[in-house]
Amino acid sequence: MAMLALMRLVAMRRRRRRQKRQRRRRIQPRDGSIATGAAREGSPCEQNDNSQGGKTTRYSGPTLPERPRGKGKAARPPSPEPKVEEEKEEELPSAHASGDDDEEEAEEEEQQEQEGDGDGEAGDAQSKIWLRGPSSLPKRPIPEHLRPLIKPVGTKSWIKLSGGDHNRKANGILGLLCRVHFPGLVVYAGQQQPAYTWDHYVAAPDVPDRQQRRFPNIAERVKAELWDFYRCQVGFEAKTKAVCDVAAKKLVKDMHYEARIQVIIEFHAQYRRRKIRKEEARTMNLTKDQFMRVPPWWCRAHIQCWEKMVDVWLEPGWLENHLACRQRRLQIPTAPHHQGSLSLDEYREKWSASHDGRPCSQLKAWVLSKKGKATADIDFNPDDPSEAYSHPSIHSRVSEYTKMAREVHGPDFDPSSEDIDGEIVMKVGGGKKHGRYWIGDGVIDMASTPSLSQIRARSTDLSPAIQPRPTTSQLQIEALQAQVEEARKKQEEMVAQMEEMRRRMEEENQIRMEQMFQYMQNFASSMGQSLPPPPPMLFPPPQPSTTTPNQSVASNNEDQDLSQWSP
Repeated sequence: MAMLALMRLVAMRRRRRRQKRQRRRRIQPRDGSIATGAAREGSPCEQNDNSQGGKTTRYSGPTLPERPRGKGKAARPPSPEPKVEEEKEEELPSAHASGDDDEEEAEEEEQQEQEGDGDGEAGDAQSKIWLRGPSSLPKRPIPEHLRPLIKPVGTKSWIKLSGGDHNRKANGILGLLCRVHFPGLVVYAGQQQPAYTWDHYVAAPDVPDRQQRRFPNIAERVKAELWDFYRCQVGFEAKTKAVCDVAAKKLVKDMHYEARIQVIIEFHAQYRRRKIRKEEARTMNLTKDQFMRVPPWWCRAHIQCWEKMVDVWLEPGWLENHLACRQRRLQIPTAPHHQGSLSLDEYREKWSASHDGRPCSQLKAWVLSKKGKATADIDFNPDDPSEAYSHPSIHSRVSEYTKMAREVHGPDFDPSSEDIDGEIVMKVGGGKKHGRYWIGDGVIDMASTPSLSQIRARSTDLSPAIQPRPTTSQLQIEALQAQVEEARKKQEEMVAQMEEMRRRMEEENQIRMEQMFQYMQNFASSMGQSLPPPPPMLFPPPQPSTTTPNQSVASNNEDQDLSQWSP
């Protein structure tokens, strides 16, 4: 009972703290007026009415009294409220929170377990399943001098050069803008289709916003609004457009892939009071009516588009094909890399900071990202086996690159201390396959890297030959051969262990028999008797394995004299 009372006390205190935080967001202490969540300064309805169709509303009625603190007690005046800082972010309802704290998530989950089902409004609120909060864009407008300075790196990454008003990642802001300005159904290639790709954004016309800005299409608007939050390094304006296009292509695809998973999670949380994780949601499906109940926030204004997307997921054979592709992906035993959301340059900086400021080149960072996290105790070692990497082919890639780099730059060349040479990567990997480099994709500068035809045109007989990239079938065959070789080695080791065990057992048996015979001789001597000597082959040596199976050892010894043992 004491434990139960303590748990209730802790739950009550946490509930009061949460209610107090909610009152701070609603109550304006100066004039006593109460503003709704939609009318707060910096709310999504006020900041993004051009993209989400919201309207600003403000409560103008009388001041509401404070709710009493307990049952049967007189209402006491509220405690002095601390000054609430101005909202820093404009909230956009989504399933992915960028600033939520894991400790707060654990606290809410613990509170749900401790409090259980309550009475009235408190019980209804506590029966809800806690999900991650809304993603958000930094509040606009941001003065130009407070915007972080960035520049593009590689084909789809960015590096931050100086601080600013926020620490958000550029591709994260770009992905949110793709959601905010989702065009819905678009006429593309003569047909009305959901905007599944970045090309659909290019085909979607734009409309003026509150600042009367209008762009040729939605894609140009997304790229232009990125600079409402950042500044671009002078001289990189042209490259930023190319990097935005490459990054946005992947972000739009990921947005649609995550939509199905997230709505399954939200449906189970809202209607079944059950929290499931992404691993479970990837293998589950819903009916059309269930999908239509929980459209993602960026698709709520495009219900017809959402319905068409749902119809594709419910087509016969779609789920089976999805699960088959997932099984092929799961054949890779480990993660493709350990960078997380970090770009390769950010991974380099984090690894150097975690290892006493040691330098880290591009190739070294790329190799280490296939071995572990930046904070792990890892380092580059060309002698590491293939098992040290997240994929067995990484070892062969690094070995081939190192070999050709030393042919080009000399035998003393250390590739781990230099940046990745794009031309050598093209030769080692047989060019780009499906738009990807064999090593360091996303880091190599395509503008300064020659194409395969240019490399062939200027190659001589003394130049290193262009090597064909192994196909998926060849890699699978090599992996099977490696497995067979490993199984053969294990079998040989097992046979050797069994042979060694048999030899030790024979030696132990021989020693035991000799001791027993010696004991019998001593006992017979004490009785004044003597035993005949043991037969010569009482302890025969081990026979070679070439003897006939199931044939006795004695049948192979024709010279054995057993007359003294005859009755």
